[in-house]
Amino acid sequence: MTTVLGALAVDMGARTITGLAVPYGRSAVSGSRRYRYLPGWRRGDGRVPLLYDHDNAQRVGRSLQIADIPSGLHVVLFVNRGGHGDRLLAETAACRLGLSVRAPMEDAVWRPDPDEPGTRLVVAADLVHISLTRRPAFGIGVT
Repeated sequence: MTTVLGALAVDMGARTITGLAVPYGRSAVSGSRRYRYLPGWRRGDGRVPLLYDHDNAQRVGRSLQIADIPSGLHVVLFVNRGGHGDRLLAETAACRLGLSVRAPMEDAVWRPDPDEPGTRLVVAADLVHISLTRRPAFGIGVT
């Protein structure tokens, strides 16, 4: 298994998904706002749940590692055993699912982005969960 920068790697045997959850230097739209994250934005250092489609009732795993690296927020995620987890791993490996994060902006520290008018530059926020979704904001998938 080789992780390609900006892509996800799936290890079916280990039941892991590895890659960037948030790339740095790129902006994305969430809701009706555009955001760009700065290195070191994540507050806290604990593990976070892995959900399907941002649905708290569909907890499908957890983070094993989360690291702030120069290219973005790098994660290693474990997907639970069972039918639903098996399907999600297979769909991620087939490039049908990507990663999305939930970091509430109500409690976040942000400022206007000087390089992209109308974009919020996120300085600090809490990472509530990571989600597998068909429409990831940054469009990161498997190669």
